[in-house]
Amino acid sequence: MDNIENIIWDTITKSAKKRFDYSAFEKQLDSPDEIIIDGIVFIIIDEFAKGESKKHVVTKVLQRALLKGLKWNEFDIIRFVNNTEHQFKVEIYTANVVYQMLKDHKDIKEVLTTVNKMLN
Repeated sequence: MDNIENIIWDTITKSAKKRFDYSAFEKQLDSPDEIIIDGIVFIIIDEFAKGESKKHVVTKVLQRALLKGLKWNEFDIIRFVNNTEHQFKVEIYTANVVYQMLKDHKDIKEVLTTVNKMLN
């Protein structure tokens, strides 16, 4: 079951990566580690889907950037979060639906099917 849940979150993250210039983002962060960068994209989706404030999301992204040793200033993080909040609206909504379905104890395969329908 954990594997399918990972597929769900990976599917949502991959969809979001298509909504902005991901390669320019990689260059801006000067990080060759796709896992770190994908983690930042996921934090934005996950935190907004949970109803967190923009300030909270910026703080979480800043913490992750510092923890991973990225040279990314707070102004650029705020701008990125502002832009992606709108660009990722479908993925944020999809993540919100996923949380609700999991809370309602829906079958994990049904959740994955729903995600694929919502994002394709």
